Order: sequence, then C-alpha cells, then structure tokens
Amino acid sequence: MAFVQPLDLRNLLINTLAGNIEIFSFLSFIAISILAATFKMPNTVFLIMIILFSVLMAQYVGVIYVIVLLIISIVIFKGIAKAFT
Repeated sequence: MAFVQPLDLRNLLINTLAGNIEIFSFLSFIAISILAATFKMPNTVFLIMIILFSVLMAQYVGVIYVIVLLIISIVIFKGIAKAFT
C-alpha cells in the first residue's frame, strides 16, 4: 500500500477513489445530481451548482465530455426528482 499525503486531494479523490479523472468526473456528476434531487433543490440552484462544477472539471477533461456529462446529470436529476415527489 502506497503512502498518501494527508491533504493531497487530487490523489485521494481521483486516483484512490475512482482510478482516473474521467471515471471520477462521471461519478461526481451523478452523485451531485442524485444528492440535489433527494434534497429537492430548485432547478436554478442545481443548474448553477452543476455548471460551476463543470467549469472546474473542464480543465482536467475535454469540454465535449463535460457537456455530455451535463446532459446526463440533468436527465438523472429530473428522473430522481420525479421519483421522490
């Protein structure tokens, strides 16, 4: 087992949790949309939150990949929000 620095969040979250940046961004977009739907956030708050997160993730992965993830997360948010209402 490798030694991990305590505040190295990139290594902790991306490499240890998911394996690479693409899988981590996919899982994080889905996790954000699921949490927003279960807490019944308004659509505008969810869109602002997901757009800010996509701007942060766009520096690590391609922009086209982030746009696809935005569409997937909005669809998941709408589906889960309907399931909980």
